[in-house]
Amino acid sequence: MNEHIFSQSLKEMSTLHNVQYLQTKDVSDFNIKAAYYIRKMIQEKQSVNEDGYVVIGLSGGKTPIEVYRKIAQIKDVPINKEKLIFFIIDERYKSDTHAHSNYHNINFFFKDLGINEKEQVIRPDTNKNIVDCVIDYNEKIKLLLKKHKKIDIVILGMGNDFHIASLFPNVFYNIYINNYQNNYIYNENILKDVYEDNSINNTCSDKVIHMMKEYVYFTTTNQFDVRKRITVSLNMLGNASNKIFLLNTQEKLDLWKKMLLNSYVEINYSSYPAVYLIDTNNTSVVTCGYNNYVKMLEEIYITKQSDFNDLCCINKKELLTIIVFGCSGDLAKKKIYPALFKLFCNKLLPKYLLIIGFARTSQTFECFFDNIVIYLKKCLNYYEDLSVHQKRDLLNAFKRRCKYYIGNYASSDSFEKFNIYLNEQEKEILSDLVNDEEEENSKIYDTKEYNHCAAVTNRILYLSLPPHVFVNTLSNYKKNCTNKNGFEKIILEKPFGKDQDSFQILSKKILEHYNEESIYRIDHYLGKDMVSGLLKLKFSNMFLLSLMNRHFIKCIKVTLKETKGVYGRGQYFDPYGIIRDVMQNHMLQLLTLITMDYPTGLNDEAIQNEKIKILRCIPSIKLKDTIVGQYVKSENYEKNDLNDDNCDESQKNHSYHDDPHIDKNSITPTFCTCILYINSINWYGVPIIFKTGKGLNRNICEIRIQFHNIMGSSDDNMYNNEFVIVLQPIELIYLKMLIKKPGSSEMEEKNLNLTLNEQNKNVKVAEAYETLLLECFKGCKKNFISKEELYESWRIFTPLLNELQEKQIKPLKYPFGSSGPAEVHSMVKKYYNYGSNYYNSPEFTKKASFYDDALLDIN
Repeated sequence: MNEHIFSQSLKEMSTLHNVQYLQTKDVSDFNIKAAYYIRKMIQEKQSVNEDGYVVIGLSGGKTPIEVYRKIAQIKDVPINKEKLIFFIIDERYKSDTHAHSNYHNINFFFKDLGINEKEQVIRPDTNKNIVDCVIDYNEKIKLLLKKHKKIDIVILGMGNDFHIASLFPNVFYNIYINNYQNNYIYNENILKDVYEDNSINNTCSDKVIHMMKEYVYFTTTNQFDVRKRITVSLNMLGNASNKIFLLNTQEKLDLWKKMLLNSYVEINYSSYPAVYLIDTNNTSVVTCGYNNYVKMLEEIYITKQSDFNDLCCINKKELLTIIVFGCSGDLAKKKIYPALFKLFCNKLLPKYLLIIGFARTSQTFECFFDNIVIYLKKCLNYYEDLSVHQKRDLLNAFKRRCKYYIGNYASSDSFEKFNIYLNEQEKEILSDLVNDEEEENSKIYDTKEYNHCAAVTNRILYLSLPPHVFVNTLSNYKKNCTNKNGFEKIILEKPFGKDQDSFQILSKKILEHYNEESIYRIDHYLGKDMVSGLLKLKFSNMFLLSLMNRHFIKCIKVTLKETKGVYGRGQYFDPYGIIRDVMQNHMLQLLTLITMDYPTGLNDEAIQNEKIKILRCIPSIKLKDTIVGQYVKSENYEKNDLNDDNCDESQKNHSYHDDPHIDKNSITPTFCTCILYINSINWYGVPIIFKTGKGLNRNICEIRIQFHNIMGSSDDNMYNNEFVIVLQPIELIYLKMLIKKPGSSEMEEKNLNLTLNEQNKNVKVAEAYETLLLECFKGCKKNFISKEELYESWRIFTPLLNELQEKQIKPLKYPFGSSGPAEVHSMVKKYYNYGSNYYNSPEFTKKASFYDDALLDIN
């Protein structure tokens, strides 16, 4: 074989669900093609890498030996051998001259290539004791990465227990026990928490992978001759630019297929570490053993109709079409499609269902679906009683109902073509509906001469788009695609304008095309289970209902803190800022639910009317009652797993202005604390404290309702009673009470806890988007925002936003990972009693919560 013939073979490579397959005829063909494939890849990387160096990880075992031999023999694909750096992916803990040593078995390759081993080969020193060997190799790999910045290629096989390298099943537990427990090699505390809460055995272990941030580990196995192994980490392999698997027998290909089938419906990196490499992209497999292996694999992903599929939907004689505009964005992938999938699995959507994703991104449907399927798989963890094959059928049945259309939101021609496509797709499904109905009726009537009602076609349009695209999208859709045989509902995502004026203009233009009854403005916080229960919590408990007024309540503090910064989202966030991002919507909605009066009924209109009444009683916020801040890079930020290279950039220590899309002189606030009031009979004079920010010390959303001290007591050391509702990261309700210590005259604080997550472990609670999509389908609007609510919410905040802009108020700086600007505490303390003992005494705070205080925000 020469390079020209091999290039023809490359054109025949097949791609299936994120993996490229190079199929070969027999073992001889396998060795030659695999060798050419690897050598050609080395050549290409040398041509594009800045310094010409290529870093390659080699595995041992029988399969790659002949491939390595052929790589050295190839002459017609020239490479610069002096600029090759090799490292051993895994090694058996034996002398480097032992017959089982991976290095011993492949060092001929370095000699055949003419490699300077001392300079170009990095390997474990197995003459050292195991602890020193692992630590030493870990340092060598660190230096390698520091110098060359990346791994270019790793060459791998797979064992009959699905292990890769020396990462054996139950990968994370194996690593923990052999490396971290009792600080045997690495610091145990790094993983102690995830080990104790059993996350280390969790099937979907992204968190654990990122926390295990060392490059080299010691592992053990009882399945093979040599028990002790040294291996590079799964994380490091996943970061390689290209991962190549060599599978040269039917047995190995059967294992690969079984792994893909099992992982198709359940993400399980612990049992199938190769799946993690697939999910990190750029994975290829050279196969030998079956003539058309890729065709065999297609059985896993086939979208055929099955009897099981029909069980997944309510059997209504109607077609529901859901069009997701902006379907290639993060929100659609991570929230909207998973929510639709769970509704589908729970039989809450019609049997005749069509979901069309509309986006500008030029890609095939398979590519689009591959991007969302990882989030759909996580949903299948809810269905423990289903078999792997039933889960696969569910996923494929949902896939069969999904389509992808490439279009332009601003182009009328694009929507004219989309209308033709939409009608064709709906017509095809309606024909199935009619055929099913005829078949059903033929079983009931002796004759086929019967009348059936025309099928109803309903549509939901989900605009997962920036607001400036709303009007063009709706205008073009209305002009070209209007549905005349059923309802049309429009779901709009925030932000709804930038201030009161822009909201009114946007609202007016939208209402030119669709009436208010058709519009569903979504605030996902209103779909959270705990939030939807706030009304029932208040109005079903007499002690709360009678105490929730100015006579008993000292203040209300609403906090929404995020540890993430805005890096990567700067282009969206900078024009809006923190006030528009969460304060004007999420936080204000929470406040209305906790302070509104008893509605005349629990219907949509009555609830919305009471919320509007509360909003109308809130005066515009004053600048003198506001502190804004902006985070900067912290000089004392404690390095932890969030600083790992694989972590989202927004979670790492950085400054707001580090985002390339943000102007270096931007004064957009990332933090805000403000005081507002409700001038109603019940709440007059009660300060409401809003505190929110990005890049802070904790992720938390909570409402603290603090009571007055008894009979006007002014003792700041006495911690006021509080009714606390925590919405995230856990759902929790508790009442803080002060009681006398037994045998002492001192008081201590105790909590009456209703720990919802603990007491309802087995209850499957719907996610926010799942709840809201279902309510939209049913026509329930109480958890959506009316235009009147939005008008009032913008009225409250617009004067403040204008004053900040006109006066060019510079936000106070606060370090990334802190609790915000230092000045906030003194302002909040005027209204909210921290209690000096509680605030200053770590011992006292530990008594204060059933949970570790790190989960709760007291600052």
